[in-house]
Amino acid sequence: MKYLALRSFILACIAMTLWAGCTGPVSEDRAAQVLARPEVSVRGLSSTGFTLVWDVVENADSYTYEFNGEPAVTTEDRSLAFSGLEKHTEYVISVKADAAEGSPYRSSEFTYVHVFTDDLVHLDTPELILGSAYASKTIISWSMVSGAAGYEYTINGRTTETEETQAIISGLEPGKEYTFTLKAISADPQNALDSEPAVLSFTTEEGDLPRFLIVPTSVVADAVSFDVYAEAGNLYYHDVVPGYLLARYTEEELMETYRTAILQYAEEQGISLSLALSAVLTSGTRSFTVTGLVSEMTYAVVAFGMDTKGELTSNLYVKEVKTTATGASDGPDFGGSDWFSQRFYLDNTISALSGEDWTTSAVTYWEGMDVEDMRYRVLPTDDFNTLFSDPPDQELLKSFLKDENYAYVASQGILAAINSVGITMLSSGLSPGISYTLSSLAVSDGGEELLSVNSLTTKSDPTARTWFQVSTLVDEQYGDTWNSAVAVMRGVEVTSLKYMMIASSALEKVPVSSYPDLLEDYGNEGTEEHLSGVNGGGLAIRFVNLSPSTEYTFIAMAGNPTGDTLLRYSGVSTTAAPEGERSVSAMSVKGPAAAEGGIIKVDPADKDIFPVQSIFVPAREKTGTEDLWTIIHNMKILERE
Repeated sequence: MKYLALRSFILACIAMTLWAGCTGPVSEDRAAQVLARPEVSVRGLSSTGFTLVWDVVENADSYTYEFNGEPAVTTEDRSLAFSGLEKHTEYVISVKADAAEGSPYRSSEFTYVHVFTDDLVHLDTPELILGSAYASKTIISWSMVSGAAGYEYTINGRTTETEETQAIISGLEPGKEYTFTLKAISADPQNALDSEPAVLSFTTEEGDLPRFLIVPTSVVADAVSFDVYAEAGNLYYHDVVPGYLLARYTEEELMETYRTAILQYAEEQGISLSLALSAVLTSGTRSFTVTGLVSEMTYAVVAFGMDTKGELTSNLYVKEVKTTATGASDGPDFGGSDWFSQRFYLDNTISALSGEDWTTSAVTYWEGMDVEDMRYRVLPTDDFNTLFSDPPDQELLKSFLKDENYAYVASQGILAAINSVGITMLSSGLSPGISYTLSSLAVSDGGEELLSVNSLTTKSDPTARTWFQVSTLVDEQYGDTWNSAVAVMRGVEVTSLKYMMIASSALEKVPVSSYPDLLEDYGNEGTEEHLSGVNGGGLAIRFVNLSPSTEYTFIAMAGNPTGDTLLRYSGVSTTAAPEGERSVSAMSVKGPAAAEGGIIKVDPADKDIFPVQSIFVPAREKTGTEDLWTIIHNMKILERE
C-alpha cells in the first residue's frame, strides 16, 4: 500500500530526563523498585488502524493501557490492535507495566504514544511492461489495479484516458527517447486517491515495424499468451518451440521444415492444399495461448508469412520467453514462526489421491506447537488484493479471518494434528492457471496471534514435464545398501552439470537457495560422458563409503544451450550395517562429498521431456476433435532427428 508524501509521524514520550524533571525527589532504594517503562513500537499503520507492540518488562505481572481518554484496561498481552479509526486523526495511548500485588516492585510510569492515522491512501502504482517500441506502433501494458475506475497516460505531450490495461501508440519518431507516465484513477475518491505515477523511459527502434510483431502478454509455468500484430490479409504461421531448437536451424531451414511438414500431412490425409493452409494460417492481429509447456525453460514464439499456395512470404520473426517455476505467483507471501508454519504448494501425487490434479487443487501443510486456535481461507489472489490491498492491510485481514462468516475455523482434530505431527489438507474446486492466496490466523495458548499468507498459481493442464530430473535409491543389485546409494539423472539438451551426494544432517541449516554455492565449492563437474548419458536416456552414478542408517541428499544443477539452469535434489537413506561391519563417519558441508563408485548403465528411455511425477491423474474428456494447427504443433516437427 502506498502512503501519502505527507507521512504519518509517531511521537513517543519516553525520555527519562523529561519525566525526572516532573516528579519529586525519590530515594535510590525506592527508585530501584520501580519497573521499567514499556518500550512501545507502532506497527501496521494505515488510515484506519494500527498496532502497538512492546517487549517483556522484567518482573511485570501485567500491563495497563488507556486509549484516547477511555477507561484503563489491564492485559497480559504485549500487543494492542486498533481498527475502525478515523483517517488523519491523532490518537494518544498510554501503557505502563504493572507490578504484582505484594511484590517488592512498583508499577512503572506510563509511556505515552501519539499516533496520527494516515490520510487517504493512494491506489497501487501500476507495473509497466514494454511490449514493443517502434515509431509506428509502441505497445505498453500494465497490471490491473484494484479500486481503479480507469487509467490516464501521457506521452509526447498528449494525455489519454482508457479503461484498458494496454496502450498502443503511433506517430512517434524512430530512434528517439520517450517517457511514458501512467496513473490509476480512483473509483472511490472519498476513500482512495489516484495512484502515484508509474514512469517508463524507452527508445524507439531505428528500423521499421516488423511485418509480424510478437508481444507476450502472460507467461506462467506451463503456458504462454501472446499477441501477433499484423495487417489484415497478411497470412502467417505461428508456433511456440523450445528455445534450444533455434540453434539447430537457419531461418530458412526452420521455415522450410514447417512448410514441408504441412504439405506432407495434407497429402497423406487427402486434404486439399488450400483447405489445409486455411486451417493452419492466421490473418491479421490475433491473440494466442499455447499450453503444455515445460516449467523454467526458454521458449521461442515464432511467426512467418505463407500464402495459400504454400509459398513462404516473409522472414522469420522470433520472441523468446521463459516459463516460470511450477506454482510461482506474484501474490503475497509472508508469515511463519518457530511455533506455527504453513506451506501452500502443488503436488499431483497428493491431489490424485482425491481424484483431483494440480489444475483444480492445491495442497496445504500446517505444523505448529501449542496452537490453540486457527482460521483460514483460500481466495483468488486478485480478490485477495482487492479486499486487503497490496501489500495487505494486516489488521483488516485479521478481522476478516476472525469472522466465521468468511473464514473456516480449524476443528479440534485439526489443531491436535497441527500440534503433534502436522497435517496435510487439500483445497479443491480451483480453476486452472489462476493465482490463489491462502491466509491463516493462528493463536498460541499464550494469546499471540500470527498471520501467514502464501500464494501459488495452479497448472493450466494436468501434465507435468521437466527438462532435467533426478532420483535416488539403494538397491542390492547396485551394491551394499548399507554403505552405497545410486543417483539417477535424466535430461534433454543438458550442456552443463554439477552434482554431489552429502549427508542430510550437514544441510539442516543450509537453505535450498544456497545449494548452488555448495555445488560450486564441493560439487563434481559433469564430463562429456556424463552429459551423453543424461541426454541419452539416463545416467546412474553409484556413491560408496556412506554411513549405515544415514540420510543423504543428492544435489544436481543442469544447464541448457539457452542459459536456463535447473536445481534438483533427492533424498535417500542407507540401511543398517550387518553385524561386524565398520561404520564410516558422516560427511559435513566443510568436508568432501561422497566418493563415486562408477557409472551404472540404465535402460534408455524415450528421449523426450520426462514426466515430473509418475502418477496417473484422472482422464479428461476431450472437448472435440483437434484442429489442424494443434496436430501440426504436437508433431514437434523441429525435434525430429
